Formats: sequence, C-alpha cells, structure tokens
Amino acid sequence: REWVEGEMAAQRADLSEDGIAHRQEILSAIAYSGDVESGKFLAKVAQNDYLPAGDWSAILTNIYPEDPGFDPMLDALRRDPPTGQVGAAIRDHANHSLLDEDWEASVAHPFDSPAGAAVLKDWLEKPEDQGGDPFGAAFALGFCADPACAALRAIALEHPSESVRMEAAWSDCRQGGEAGLKYLTDASLDLNRSSLALTYLRELGHDDAIPAAATEPSFVAKAEMVGWLKHPQELGAPPASIEEFDSRELVWPPARTGDKQRVWLFKFAYIPAENEPLDTNYGMFGGNFIWSSLIEYEAEPTPAELYAHHLKIETGRPTWDDEGNETPGEEISDEEAMKRLLEANPGMFE
Repeated sequence: REWVEGEMAAQRADLSEDGIAHRQEILSAIAYSGDVESGKFLAKVAQNDYLPAGDWSAILTNIYPEDPGFDPMLDALRRDPPTGQVGAAIRDHANHSLLDEDWEASVAHPFDSPAGAAVLKDWLEKPEDQGGDPFGAAFALGFCADPACAALRAIALEHPSESVRMEAAWSDCRQGGEAGLKYLTDASLDLNRSSLALTYLRELGHDDAIPAAATEPSFVAKAEMVGWLKHPQELGAPPASIEEFDSRELVWPPARTGDKQRVWLFKFAYIPAENEPLDTNYGMFGGNFIWSSLIEYEAEPTPAELYAHHLKIETGRPTWDDEGNETPGEEISDEEAMKRLLEANPGMFE
C-alpha cells in the first residue's frame, strides 16, 4: 500500500501494458486481503483516478461481499463516486452483488447519493462513443433510492434506446414506481418486448400485473420466436413480419415421452441485406429447442416437411437428463426423419 501511495503522491503511475498488469496484480492482492483498511484504501485509489486504464472489474472480483472491507469500501466511494471506466466497474460490481443477492447491504449503493446521481446522469445522457453508458446507468438506478436518482429514472424511461427504457422500467418498478410497472405491463403485450417484460415482471413479484393476453400460448410462442430471431446469430433484429404457419398437438419423437405436445410453425419475412428485397422463411417453437431456418425453398414447404426438418436437427443433437447424463445425438436422413414423424402421428399429415 505504501508503494501505491507513493506513486499516487508523485503522480507517476506506469500506464504501459506491463506497468498496468503489475499494478493490477498489486491492487488485486490488496483487495484479496479483504480487511477494512484494504477496502478503504481501494476506494481512495479509485477516487484518485489511479490506473484509469486498468481492469478494475478484475481487481474488484478479489474482494467479496462477505469481507469486512467490502461495505467500508463502497461507503467511502459513495461520498465521492468515481467516473469513467473505474466508476463503471465499481457501479457494475455493486449492481451484480445486489442482483445476485451476494451482498446483504448495510450501506447504500455507491452511487445512491446526489453526487452519484450526477455521475449516473452523465452516463445516461452521453452517447457510448463519448464515454456514456446509458444501459449501465439505467440498471444501477434500480438500487438507488435517493430522490435525485428517482428523478433520473423518469428521464431514463424516455431514453431513445428501447433496451435502456426496458432497464429503466425494471429499475423504477424495483423501487416501487408505478411508471415502470405500467411500462413493463404494456411491453408484455408487444411481441418485440414481451419475453423480457414477462421475465422482469415475474422477477419483481408482479405476476398479478401480467395481462392474460400476454400468457396466451400462441402469443407466447410467437413472442419467443421473435426473441430468438433478434439474437445476433440469427437475424440480429425483429423480423419485418411474422405469422403462424401451423400449430397442432403431436407426438414429438425427440422428446422420447410418447406424449402429445403443442408445437408451432411460424412464417417470417426479413431483409437479408441492405437494399435487398424481403426473404421469407420458417421457424418452430415447442420442441426441445427453438429453431429457425434461412434455407431457400423453391416452393412453399408443407408443415410436415418443416417438422421433419426440425426433427432431424434435434435428433442429431445430444440431450442430458436431470442427473446430467448425456444421450448422444443420432445422425439421420431426411427420409428417416419424415418416417419417424409420420409413424409417431399416424394419419395426421394426410
């Protein structure tokens, strides 16, 4: 600690790659000791903007919520919350410690103060390419009860980014706000937001606020398909349009139960690349996992062909039981997949 104190006093921290790595190692060791003085010292170092380019997230993982120095560190930081990457790492560490219930806080969140709200406001309003972090700021507001933070939640609910508004709604709802609850309730009826909105409402104990229409099976299936298609490895955005192509109760061979289950096929349109016309494709919900295909079909496929295609994919993948025992996947042909589908559901596709 004395060596770091000397460096801070002389303002001579070595910010070369090796210098940063060496100083991170020293600060991680101090954090690992976990005592009260170490916690307060880490707060002092952070507030002095020492090692601004260092990986403070890695440093902070070495001091645990149950350590004697954890609360004193965050309490000291609350009096003078740091900004930039250092502040963001501290903010996120406190957020996740509270969210994961690892930290039974006896002190307030380090940004739960008028000074902290000013830093959060800066992150909220600045674009990311100018040092802003609106999503992280909106998330932190869920753990901050100061009136200045309550005012920020109202601002965050008007943010241009949908993901930031959703996070702000979660935060406002967590703090007992009616605006956040209404936003999530309305979002649960929007295909593009329903899946996350339902997760947040249930997580926050507001099951009774969920509209019946948001839990109707066909709506849930379509919303889950939209959520799947938004993933970067799929379309990376909501489809331009989506409609139910087929739905029925059938025996799904990969489930290996012999019981009937409700499944859905969806037909969706999307733009494959800028300035290109819409493409149409298909996805399935209700098997062992969601599936979507970007295969080009010369003619519109039949429901049986699509179910068989997904059956083939599922059959080729390994499965695990509740005890973690693996059943290897089985590679089968298109013909074999169709045979298994028809044999399990005689007369259904005639």
